[in-house]
Amino acid sequence: MRFHCLSGISVAALTVATTVGVVLTPSAQAVCLGSTSVCSRFDPASPSPVSNFSGFTGTGNVAATYTKAKIRLTFTGSPVPQTFTGFTLAGQGINTVLNFGNLTVTTSGTRVETSFQNLDTSVSGSSLNFANNSISFTIPAASGSEIALGSTILVDVQYSDTAENNINTTAGDFNTIADDTINVDVPGPLPALGAAAAFRYSRRLRSRINASKKPARTSNHYCC
Repeated sequence: MRFHCLSGISVAALTVATTVGVVLTPSAQAVCLGSTSVCSRFDPASPSPVSNFSGFTGTGNVAATYTKAKIRLTFTGSPVPQTFTGFTLAGQGINTVLNFGNLTVTTSGTRVETSFQNLDTSVSGSSLNFANNSISFTIPAASGSEIALGSTILVDVQYSDTAENNINTTAGDFNTIADDTINVDVPGPLPALGAAAAFRYSRRLRSRINASKKPARTSNHYCC
């Protein structure tokens, strides 16, 4: 939801603001709550960078030795196709980050995934803990037709052994929903002191306007 601020505010506008109490905030971005494995909401009319989301849960298979990792994404909504960009993965077995590039969804509700990439160092199944991993990517901005409200995005991570016979998936996922109401806080009347000050200012201004409309006085007395 978009707002434009004007430099000049009339008394009428001030009265409306006092009644409605709209609070203007910066353009919303995806805000990830790692402790609950949820990236609550994102504004579909602006790009939403997801930076180092680390709310994953799950552990490995004790018998496995993991040497590869990949990212999977499920977009449920419209429109499609929809391209999500800049996927990276950090965490266990990775010295810096693994760069996976982009993922394009062509069918709503159908999962797409990157190819497996090799870890820098292998990870034993007994020590694998997905809480050590984090992802980054960008939810696209409006481009012709923006993501529909209520559309959802789910992302998870997989680790695999070399033969891809043992694959382990995160239990807690990145999960978010398109919502354009997060920039408005209503109702929110101004504090009593602020409203009183606005009322006094309004009365003074009206008095000045009325005084300026009265005709000037003329004298009918002449000196001899």
